[in-house]
Amino acid sequence: MNSVRLWVLLLALVSFGAGLAAGVFWTTQRMRPEPAAGPFDQYRADLVREFRLSTEREKHLGKILAAYEQEIVQIKDRFQATTMAQMEPELAERGRYYRSVIQNQLLPPGERERFQQMASGLPTTPN
Repeated sequence: MNSVRLWVLLLALVSFGAGLAAGVFWTTQRMRPEPAAGPFDQYRADLVREFRLSTEREKHLGKILAAYEQEIVQIKDRFQATTMAQMEPELAERGRYYRSVIQNQLLPPGERERFQQMASGLPTTPN
């Protein structure tokens, strides 16, 4: 009889410990701040949803947009002391280039015209 009580007590302690560990883990996951949204996160999500991109194409899109964002930062850093009017032609050119890469290299041929229609209202420079 004493042995059964020992096992019940041991089971209760293990259950309590597992619940405590799960509660701590769950709380730390909920308390973790959301990662900051990048400038192209919504654009990326829209393209993935609209064109039903495969995970491989979604990864490539992420790399394309990350490279675009990095080049924008580099251009802004170079032209920080200059006016926006001097920076805008290069930013617009980069925007057209990356839009072309997405349209002509990422998307399947059958989706390119639809992308062109969708992108016709998008600015080539970020906000």
